[in-house]
Amino acid sequence: MKQFALLTAGLVILAAQPASAAVTQITTPDLAYTSGTTLLAITGADYTAISGLTDSIVSLTFNPGQVRSVSGSWSTWGSPPDTEGANPKIVYTGGLTTITFQSDKVLSVFGFEAEPNPFSAHNFQIDYYLGGVLQGTVNRVANGSAGARLMAASGKFDKAVVSSTTDFAFGQVRYDVSAVPEPATWAMMIIGFGAVGGAVRNQRRRQTLAFA
Repeated sequence: MKQFALLTAGLVILAAQPASAAVTQITTPDLAYTSGTTLLAITGADYTAISGLTDSIVSLTFNPGQVRSVSGSWSTWGSPPDTEGANPKIVYTGGLTTITFQSDKVLSVFGFEAEPNPFSAHNFQIDYYLGGVLQGTVNRVANGSAGARLMAASGKFDKAVVSSTTDFAFGQVRYDVSAVPEPATWAMMIIGFGAVGGAVRNQRRRQTLAFA
């Protein structure tokens, strides 16, 4: 019982800790990434205004941009293994160097491919937030000359703020909403398992005494 009391006290302390956790950068759109996420398709004719993507699970909003098609109204992109393909539908930020992606669900993975507008290398910084609290930041360089790169991370967040040194286009927007239990939830589950185990041990002890 003393050990159980110590375990309970430790888990209560765990439950009281903040729920935020660092994000983990994902750099390649490999099979594990694409099969474990859902693609939010970009549709519409070139130059159509767009400010969000949605499916039956997630609604994602962002600063207004324009639909573009690679090799049509946007000249280059990238190629595997750095990107999923060479000719995706994309969204041009229309001169903006900073945009905000806001999800109506808490995401466990969020990613997109991005390419700068100028034909040169530029840095991208992505800050991930949950309920307005910064969870972590990732940085990546992409090149406007067929050098699009994946900007993705796993963790727990509902907003991503993307900042670059120039305007850019993004595409192949993917997400996952796999449940990530809160520390308090883990604590209560383990405490419950401990209580059940203690009850079983006490029952066995009583049965042993009854047969003695």
